[in-house]
Amino acid sequence: MTNPSVFISHASKDDRFVKALRQELEPQGVKIWADSRELLPGDELELEIQRAISNSQFFFLIVSGNTFQSKWVKKELDFAKNQRKRIVTLLLEIYTLSLHDALPICLGLAVR
Repeated sequence: MTNPSVFISHASKDDRFVKALRQELEPQGVKIWADSRELLPGDELELEIQRAISNSQFFFLIVSGNTFQSKWVKKELDFAKNQRKRIVTLLLEIYTLSLHDALPICLGLAVR
């Protein structure tokens, strides 16, 4: 059996949490792709991210107050849904959002 592979979608302000998550999962054989570690200057950002999502078995969505400020999280989530990826949502913190901020992501998760 091959080791599972995971794409982690998150706001850059949540990099510390993502680093800690990687440090827990990688020793167990889980292959992690997170843009904060994988992308290099000059990479074609959107193409590299889409390739990584396509090559991953799971799509982890890190949800925090920062998530709704990130245009990339929504793009990544939309692409993962189109690829019919298994989406795992990890709630990083409890927070209060306006309906205006939450609706685009929540609708994105509901329509699969």
